[in-house]
Amino acid sequence: MKNYWRAWLQPGLPTSAFVHPQSRDAIDYWKRNHDWRGRASFFRDGYNFAVSTQNFNHTAAMGALLGGAMIDGDNPMADGRHGLEHLPLRFWGFLDGTTQEMLDHYYLSITLQRQKMFADFGPTPIDG
Repeated sequence: MKNYWRAWLQPGLPTSAFVHPQSRDAIDYWKRNHDWRGRASFFRDGYNFAVSTQNFNHTAAMGALLGGAMIDGDNPMADGRHGLEHLPLRFWGFLDGTTQEMLDHYYLSITLQRQKMFADFGPTPIDG
């Protein structure tokens, strides 16, 4: 399990070393280096620092924070905390906390599951 999170989170890299997973830069990096990660991480840069769908922003913050805690990765945890504070808690956390997905039972359940994981497994009280 830890190797999975190390591979995706690349904890030794600072956030500035990543490109957005859906960017041209990610594709170009892959073509040059054949690194399957493409200097991109769904859980680190792309969806903790840019608005996407509510469930993507929740999943990225949850993966970086909780996966980072599992591998003692300071950089991923910092990205996850940034994503949690700025996207799920500030941007998406109004009305009933499920604004985008409140009418879509499929994505609502994904988002609520991520919220529950923060509460259950947050490494510090402020993370849950």
